[in-house]
Formats: sequence, structure tokens, C-alpha cells
Amino acid sequence: MLYGVHFMMGAAYLLSLGGHIRIDVFYQRLSPRNKAIVDICGYLLLFFPVMAALLVFGTKFAAFSWQMKEKAFTTAWLPIIYPFKTVFPIGIFLLLLQGIAVFIRNLRVAMRGA
Repeated sequence: MLYGVHFMMGAAYLLSLGGHIRIDVFYQRLSPRNKAIVDICGYLLLFFPVMAALLVFGTKFAAFSWQMKEKAFTTAWLPIIYPFKTVFPIGIFLLLLQGIAVFIRNLRVAMRGA
């Protein structure tokens, strides 16, 4: 559970550092302006729709878990897991905010050229 918290809370920070995986076969040969255009298309077609869906469904998932005061019945100590399920929509929200910041930077590069 703690690793999941670590993973979800680190995703936005990793995006701010540009550390997410890319397929660089063609991307590395592009100019900065063309890279920004490719990134803008990727954000509009893939990132924003997926993050919006994950945020909506993750929030519902966490709210339902809070309503039923969910516990993990797979172990003898029955830990509460609703706080951990709350980390998911929070992490997605932070990742979405960072994605918006990167998207705006890419728009600026695409419009100005550098």
C-alpha cells in the first residue's frame, strides 16, 4: 500500500522532470517546435481524456470506499484501505495539473518556435 502511495504521488513530479518513457526512434530527430507539436497532439488525444476518465472514476471509487469504511480482508489484521484509495484521485489530479503545465509550455514552443 505504501509503494502505491509513493508511485501515485511521484508521477506528477516525474512528469515535471521529463522522466516518463518516450519512443525516441523518430522523436529525437525532430526540431524543438515539431517535438512540441507531437506532444500537443499526444496530450490532446491521449493524456487529457485518459486522465479525466481516471479522475472521475477514481473519485467515485474512493468515495464508495469511504462510505463503506472499506477494509482489506486478505490479511488477519484487517487494515483500513479507504485512505489509500483516496491517494489515487489525488495523484491523478496532480498529474493532470502538471500535464496542463507541460501542455502550455509546449503550446508556447509550438507558437514561437523555440
